[in-house]
Amino acid sequence: MLSWAMPIWFAYSILACSLTATSLLVRATPADNANEVWIEHIDDAIHYRGPISVAGQKRLLALHRDGNRNGIVKWLVVTSSGGEVNLAMDIGDWIFANKLNVRVIDRCLSSCANYIFTAATVKVIEPGAIVAWHGSAILSEAQSRTQIMDIIKRDILPRTPETERTAVASQLLRDTLDDLKRSRERQAQFFKKIQVDERITTIGQNHPAVRDFWFLSVAAMARFGIGFVVAPSDYPTTNTSRFGEGAVTYIDVDADFRSRGGLSGFEPTNNASSFRSSLPYHATRPRNEFRQDRLRLVQTD
Repeated sequence: MLSWAMPIWFAYSILACSLTATSLLVRATPADNANEVWIEHIDDAIHYRGPISVAGQKRLLALHRDGNRNGIVKWLVVTSSGGEVNLAMDIGDWIFANKLNVRVIDRCLSSCANYIFTAATVKVIEPGAIVAWHGSAILSEAQSRTQIMDIIKRDILPRTPETERTAVASQLLRDTLDDLKRSRERQAQFFKKIQVDERITTIGQNHPAVRDFWFLSVAAMARFGIGFVVAPSDYPTTNTSRFGEGAVTYIDVDADFRSRGGLSGFEPTNNASSFRSSLPYHATRPRNEFRQDRLRLVQTD
């Protein structure tokens, strides 16, 4: 039995937090303001601003339960840089089961993009907002093992008595790999249920132009099975400088992606005119238009 000074559960919590910022989310996420969660029920929408957390999830579900007695909650209005993978999948399951729509204000990144945006019935991206991916639970065991050991060596072993280090590292590696395997299996089931190709969560990782996050056009999202997306026609040229230079990159997938599983080689550009001329298509606004004053979809002529 381990006798070291730091309890194994505490070490595991450090490892889990580190993995949330690395192997499960790949890279550091631009922070939400002060990491605080603000959630309110306004009209037929629940507004959620901040990271995905246990407290946020509980508040969200409670507001929905209390406010939906008359069937009035139709929308989740979200601004989030993401959070813990399984919590985000819990919220995604809830959105899908209740056939809710999602409206993105400012940002929906990482786990928010993976599991909350994709699970909605109708997805509205407001002007200036970004939905961006940068990884998920899809990692090979070899990749996972390497990243876990790097974190253990950096964050856990320096706090551990030397005589305990081998045992602690072995136990944490084994337990964390088991947890990641369960997360991968759950994610596969989640995307199968909502009928979305889970490769959308990893397709940018090997793209030479992507440093951190990537985002896609409405047409490209549809190729992964993400339909009913309403966004400005110039969405691919949205200004992402607030996230830092090069942190969020636009990429595209070619038209036959779903038949052959390929990634286009288009290079990103910050010039709108050269962008439009370089692509065989560009995102166009669907015939469903979003009326912000009514918080509902209306059909245009």
